[in-house]
Amino acid sequence: MLSGGPIQRGPLAQDVAVRALVLHSVVKIAMAVAHRRRMSEVEFASIRDHYLRLVLPYVPAFGIEDGGFLIEDDPARQEEQWPIALGRIEHFQVMAWALGHLDALPAYDRPADTALLDVPDLKDPARLPFAVLRPVAEIEHAGQVAELWYWRAQ
Repeated sequence: MLSGGPIQRGPLAQDVAVRALVLHSVVKIAMAVAHRRRMSEVEFASIRDHYLRLVLPYVPAFGIEDGGFLIEDDPARQEEQWPIALGRIEHFQVMAWALGHLDALPAYDRPADTALLDVPDLKDPARLPFAVLRPVAEIEHAGQVAELWYWRAQ
């Protein structure tokens, strides 16, 4: 027998927003790693530390590979993870769309666009409690389209 409350399908909006914040920080640190040779150690540490301060309160919300990237101090190990971080941009963009910050999903047949990382509400932890997801049916439909593209690409 059901309890009478609404049936929850999928993640909560705040959980999606936390994950987007973490992915944003992972990508920003990865971008700093890519340009590390062109900046001082102080500048690099400042960028890394800024994004670490943003996400450390949410450590349980992200996977071990993201966590390792965020705290990895060995430049060689960080650079190995750059291609993984690029994939995180695509994940971030889907979450930004699901949270209503992008009008449409980016094209499935084009690489991720780093310019789409600039979503102010998804970079500010104070905005996390105000996150709202698109309707479930819309998100599920987009997921089905993405699965079709994935299947066709193989």
